[in-house]
Amino acid sequence: MYKLITLLLVLIITPLNFLIAQNSKERIEKAIVKAKEENKYVFVNYTSKSCELSDKFKEQIQNDVCKELYDKSYVIVNVELSKEEAENYLETKSIRNNSFPFWYILDENGNFIDISIDMNGNNIGYPTSKKMVDKYVKILEKTSKMSDKQLHTIANSFHKTNNEYYYSSK
Repeated sequence: MYKLITLLLVLIITPLNFLIAQNSKERIEKAIVKAKEENKYVFVNYTSKSCELSDKFKEQIQNDVCKELYDKSYVIVNVELSKEEAENYLETKSIRNNSFPFWYILDENGNFIDISIDMNGNNIGYPTSKKMVDKYVKILEKTSKMSDKQLHTIANSFHKTNNEYYYSSK
């Protein structure tokens, strides 16, 4: 069942790969090489110039509090789509909730590990609720070297940005 789900998610991603510029493909390939050298994962973040949440997510993972935490575990590649590329992509997919940003994580060999889109087409690209932040943190827990305290810091940074109370899943 898991293999079928993974295959379906890869099918969601594959058409987008035809939209991105060769430069982006090369950056992802270089990130995989770097991840292998540094024993990290690759965090590929697709954003749209026309999406406010895309900018918010990039700022979130690059802010003073979180950047160092992400950099310990991931080589991050931001792939920004033009408004036209994003609209074309959205016309061909049925992703619910906020379609951008969306992201996926590869291991150091370029193998698919996880994605922000669930089996029902819901996207937690930028987690805007406690439930979405929980899902996001579980993925980070599985793929990062972050401690519980560091994961808590990441979760709280999203809640603070979303004007929610500080949160702990513990």
